Amino acid sequence: MATPEEVEYIRDAVAPLCEPLHEALYRGVETGRSFLAEHDLTAAAYNPLLAHIARAGARRHLEVHEDLLEGWLVGPSANNVQLRVARRSMSVRVLRALPFNAVPPPGSNYARVRYYLNGRASLFGVEDSDLIATWWIDGADEVQIRVVRPCGRWNYGDSSEVDVDFVLPQSIDTLADLAFEPDDEDLSFDFPDEDEEDEGDAGSLGR
Repeated sequence: MATPEEVEYIRDAVAPLCEPLHEALYRGVETGRSFLAEHDLTAAAYNPLLAHIARAGARRHLEVHEDLLEGWLVGPSANNVQLRVARRSMSVRVLRALPFNAVPPPGSNYARVRYYLNGRASLFGVEDSDLIATWWIDGADEVQIRVVRPCGRWNYGDSSEVDVDFVLPQSIDTLADLAFEPDDEDLSFDFPDEDEEDEGDAGSLGR
């Protein structure tokens, strides 16, 4: 379990991402909505496409405005336009949340399982943490982001295994005011089968 000092270190490390990541994801969603509306793809069946376009748009926004990330760099993209940022040896992978804003499990992909196990953090310390930032659009049409540090693997419907978990607000000042209380408990929900390796399948995108 993470110590309060480790949680504070991670909070301070990701603080520069507050505004840029919120802005990037919101712009990405708006780009996706415009594209789907233009091509008459507004039915719920096309929501996964919206998520892919949003991720690509967010990634491009961060690439263009990388100077605002205060040392965080956009990582190389995989075939699925993966969105990941890194600073020194710390990494944040951005994934769309599952229903109930849950963290997607690692699945069977070896590299992703290794990322979730966070072996480097166990060996070398909090500076080498592999983090996940899940995102969704809430009922007020605002981007919400949750940062976690996974520390194991789980299946769909199981409790997520994380030892750091906090909301990443849009404002750095708001983040600094948050109080963190470690909590070992989580909620379990039944989720539909997942067929995407890099994203949650049914997180809310609003509208």
